[in-house]
Amino acid sequence: MNELLREIDEVTDDLSYCKDVLNVGNLCLSKLIMSNLLSILVVPIILPSLRSNQNLEGLSMSALTSLYILTRIVQIIGGQELVDTVELVISFHVGF
Repeated sequence: MNELLREIDEVTDDLSYCKDVLNVGNLCLSKLIMSNLLSILVVPIILPSLRSNQNLEGLSMSALTSLYILTRIVQIIGGQELVDTVELVISFHVGF
């Protein structure tokens, strides 16, 4: 249980760091971070895992874990672009 709590804290710290970088106000850096967050993590790994326990490129993640990580990303990083993209992908590609 302690290891799980440490991992949760680490994810939260990493997301908070990303949020701090986004708040610096550098438009190019903000676009790069959001683009990479969406194209590397959210769209190809987290959202497909919401449908079922899928093994994506060697990663096995439960729907519950994916939902938790997605909610933490939205809560900590937020931003209309992120919310709109997640909503669009869920509506059209995941099929909820």
